[in-house]
Amino acid sequence: DVAALARDEGWNDIWEVEGATDHYVWQLMRKRGVSERKITGDATNREKWDALASVFPEFAGNPTYEWIHLDLKRRFGIDKQISADTADEIWAETKSALDNPAMRQRRLLKEMNVEVVSSTDDPTSDLKHHQTLAEEFDDVTVRPTWRPDAAM
Repeated sequence: DVAALARDEGWNDIWEVEGATDHYVWQLMRKRGVSERKITGDATNREKWDALASVFPEFAGNPTYEWIHLDLKRRFGIDKQISADTADEIWAETKSALDNPAMRQRRLLKEMNVEVVSSTDDPTSDLKHHQTLAEEFDDVTVRPTWRPDAAM
């Protein structure tokens, strides 16, 4: 989310980090029969996380499974497999860690030595947040990419 990056926002919970904007996660959840309410609907983030955790073991072998576990290990020091049994513990541990200013977006990009971020943008976007980042972000380039989904 380029607007959130421009504001250097953090995250409130692990669902915001791993699921709230990840269409790959959404597709995997849909394919496992999770209701849309618990993916992009009006369920709480905690309900969405619990729904994800309950089907997560079924993702083994999919890159998303590896990526999210790698994030947990590298960013949070958590070396547990995500499941219904570990959902509460992972939620609590990550929620506490996300309060730390070191977990803000710009700081994480710098720490990870990211040089370029490519965002997916609607063709009608004014790209104002990209301009803000170009002015404020010396060591990371944020490039828009054209994604005409809304027109389809």
